[in-house]
Amino acid sequence: MITIVAKVLIAPRRLALVVVDSTNSVERNPIYTAVGPVLTRKGGYAFDCWTPENGLSPGYTYHRVQDALYARNVEIRSHNKGSEDHAIACNTVDDFARSTTAGSPAKPVNH
Repeated sequence: MITIVAKVLIAPRRLALVVVDSTNSVERNPIYTAVGPVLTRKGGYAFDCWTPENGLSPGYTYHRVQDALYARNVEIRSHNKGSEDHAIACNTVDDFARSTTAGSPAKPVNH
């Protein structure tokens, strides 16, 4: 059985949940995914995702910009529905760079 002992504010908008089970104490930080803007690439349009755990994940290249935008919106919504990890929708390359290099991410977007 896992019991949440305390919610500790470790940075603006980031909580660490101190979790205790029968054997030891574990700290969990919220997970977030930064979703980059749709950009032109060789062969079409794509967006990238970044997580603190896995780093940069290059996106699939779509032939139509509408397909890339639709896939990006699905990615954002899938992270924001009923789970701990949240998506940060970055509309510019600068926003994406800030979200991937800063210690704490920008504000999560609820779609």
